[in-house]
Amino acid sequence: MSFDWTDKDSIRINVVSWLPSEILGAGRERSRWELETLDEIPLAELRAGITCLSSGFSEADEMSVEIEAVAAGRLVTVCEYAGSLSEPERLGTASVAWRSIDERLARLWLIGGRPRAHYPEFMRQRRRLVERLSPDLRLLWMLVSLVRLEPLMAAMAGKVSTTSWLLESRQQEDLTGRVLRTLKDLSSRIAEISGERRSSGIAAEPERGDLGSLLVRTVKLAEKGAGDRTANAVARCAEEVFDTFWLIDRQYRHSTKSTFAKLEDRAWRDDADLLCTEGLGAPDAVIRRAGKFADAVRMVSTREDIQEKFLTALRGRSS
Repeated sequence: MSFDWTDKDSIRINVVSWLPSEILGAGRERSRWELETLDEIPLAELRAGITCLSSGFSEADEMSVEIEAVAAGRLVTVCEYAGSLSEPERLGTASVAWRSIDERLARLWLIGGRPRAHYPEFMRQRRRLVERLSPDLRLLWMLVSLVRLEPLMAAMAGKVSTTSWLLESRQQEDLTGRVLRTLKDLSSRIAEISGERRSSGIAAEPERGDLGSLLVRTVKLAEKGAGDRTANAVARCAEEVFDTFWLIDRQYRHSTKSTFAKLEDRAWRDDADLLCTEGLGAPDAVIRRAGKFADAVRMVSTREDIQEKFLTALRGRSS
């Protein structure tokens, strides 16, 4: 399965694996994948949509895919394929069907219990959507994702969030400078606390990664994205923002009860669509929305018990 990027700073280890197969005989196997939609679409609406969607599915020799709605916001795809098909080829073929579901029926959130965002076909989807934007709008799209992350980084660094100050300027050059300087300072403080001095461009598994290293790497990718403004570079940075929220939700969900990753997964797409279609007023609109998101992050991350957990986790990295 080929990727759309070659630069070493844009490499991500593929953290998704093919689910166990049922042996059917005659060289065929079958796997069942549960899907969760981003919004809780009513069961009747899903079933009605499947009728139209299924007719557009291509029946490839190497794999057939059947889709069924089982509950509100929940789907199942049954993949039947040749046992000789390699795991990357299975994931690649099935992902094309899942992307069709995502784009034509309902936006997906989880596939086999993992975020849609972790599958290569959806990494490509993100890049192709961002390619529609001009270089300046791509940069803004990346910057607002970083603004959403800033209160979390400030809390981890033991600093006061400056989101309001960051968003005061509507001049992109000034906004870019403010965001990057602020995050670089916070990143340095986080690295100091955690003992992290360098960060590889190769991402570790998001659910088990080290939070300090992830944030340091995100800021480095932000600087790269701001420099060349390509769809690949800014999307790569945004993937790390998502993975940070995903890691927070997984590691601290019992304390925070947050769903920041799910909100971020909605926000990046909504921002891209708005910037692409809504004209001159779109930049101000996405900036305002980023501020509201950041307020929600700040309310959780500045709680004393949460800040103590962050500090313990960061210090544990170097102990």
